Amino acid sequence: MGCYINVTNRPQPIRRVGRDLISGKYFAGSLPPYGVVWLV
Repeated sequence: MGCYINVTNRPQPIRRVGRDLISGKYFAGSLPPYGVVWLV
């Protein structure tokens, strides 16, 4: 279990699936801008 924090205003590619802490949405392959995503 880990955490990705995207501090840029552009989506960042990742090779894992993550879940946004605030919205609870799942992201596969990219981090939303300024997002904090826990790895699933």
